[in-house]
Amino acid sequence: MSERQRSDAALGPTGERHAAFDRSGVTLIAETLGVVPERLPLSVPGREVHQLILPDRQGRAQTLVTLWPWIGRVDLVAGAATVIVTGVVAIRAGMSGDVTFCRKNGDTVVLGRDGRVVARL
Repeated sequence: MSERQRSDAALGPTGERHAAFDRSGVTLIAETLGVVPERLPLSVPGREVHQLILPDRQGRAQTLVTLWPWIGRVDLVAGAATVIVTGVVAIRAGMSGDVTFCRKNGDTVVLGRDGRVVARL
């Protein structure tokens, strides 16, 4: 994470980092989960779409995460479950490696480094 992006991730009272759901937020998400974001070719000029793959313990893809910051959308595919989260405006990155996607209305969806998904709606 660059110094500029690091400064964009504010430190919360419990040590978690906060960022807007934008390019710096994508960097924070990837860093927290320990993966490298891949820019997808379906991006349009000035509006990127990123994909993250969280592996299981054997290194196989366990959870597929697609990030659409410009429309506030996160797609999470974990096994047979697909969760599409819209209205995402902010990110919280916990010290434990969990990422919380915060919606405009206060709902949250948590993605763990281990690929688990918890929706608090």
